[in-house]
Amino acid sequence: MTDIQRCEVRPGRLVEWTFSPASVAAAADLPEDSRPPAYIQESHIRTARSVRDGGLFVPTWLGTAFDMPGRADLDALQEALRDWTLRHETLRSGFRWSGAAGDEMRRFTLDADAVSLHRTVVGDFTDPDDLVRRLQDRFDVTADALRWPNFIYTAVVRDDSTSVYMAFDHSNVDAQSIHRIPAELHELYTARLAGTSRSRRRPAATSTSARSSARTPTGSTTATRSSPAGGSSSAAATAGCRTSPSTSVSTPRPACPPRSCCARSSPTRTRPPRSRRTAARTAGVRSASWPPPPSSSTTSADIRSTAPSCRSTPG
Repeated sequence: MTDIQRCEVRPGRLVEWTFSPASVAAAADLPEDSRPPAYIQESHIRTARSVRDGGLFVPTWLGTAFDMPGRADLDALQEALRDWTLRHETLRSGFRWSGAAGDEMRRFTLDADAVSLHRTVVGDFTDPDDLVRRLQDRFDVTADALRWPNFIYTAVVRDDSTSVYMAFDHSNVDAQSIHRIPAELHELYTARLAGTSRSRRRPAATSTSARSSARTPTGSTTATRSSPAGGSSSAAATAGCRTSPSTSVSTPRPACPPRSCCARSSPTRTRPPRSRRTAARTAGVRSASWPPPPSSSTTSADIRSTAPSCRSTPG
C-alpha cells in the first residue's frame, strides 16, 4: 500500500480527460434505469451522503498509476481510454436521489454512443510537489461518491516516458478489479497506435448483475478504509471494472517499470480550509511486471477522493 506523497511523481506536462460536456448533458435527461444499485454501492453512497450532510468530508477514491514508454500519442491514448471506458458500464451509469422524501436511489445509464471524452492540457509542472498537490486536489473533487461522473483520467507527459494516473470513486472499482487496468489500457493503446481497435469485447457490466453480485462477492479488496461506511471494503458489486476473462497482452515489455495501483482515503475532516486538511492518504499495490498478468457533471450531492502513484509498502 502507498500514498500519493510517496509515489515518486515526476514533473512533466499534465493532461486530463473527463466526460465531455455533451456526454454530461445527455445524461441529465436520461430516463430511469430499472436496475437497482448493488447493495454495497447503495451503502457506500448513502453513507457518503450522511457524512456530507453532517458537515464532514471523507475522500473515498481508488486509482491506478503506471508508466508508458516515450512521449504518448495523446490522440491514440484518448481513443484507448474511451475504448476502455466502454468496456465497463458502471462508468457510464450513475444515481439520482428520487422519491417524495428525496431518499430513493435511481440509476441512469448513458448509452455507449453518447460517451465522449474531453481533453484538457493543464500545463507544465517542474516541481513534483506542486504536481502531487494538483493531482490530489483534482482527484478529491472529481472522484467523488456524490457526483457524476465520478472518475478522471490524467497523464504526465515527458520525452522519455508518460505516467498515467486514473482515479475512481469506490462505487466503481475495488482494489482487485483495478489491477487489470494497466494491462488492458496498454493493449488498447498499442492497438490504436497500430490503427486497429480492440474495444469489441463484451462489456463488464456490473449494473446488469447488481442483485446477484451483491450477494456473491468476488473477493476482498486490499485497500483499507476507503469507504466512509466503515464496513467491508470488498466492493463485490461495485467492481464495475471487473472484466470477463481477457486475452493476454502480447506486446513487448517497455523500458519503463510499472507504477502502482492506488487508493485514497482520509479520516473525517471538515470541508474548508485547505490548511486544515489532515487527510491520511493510503493507496495501492505495486505491480510486479509490465504488463501485469490478467487476473481470472450531473451532481446527486457531494464528497471527494484522490489518486496516487507508486512505491509499495506492506498492505
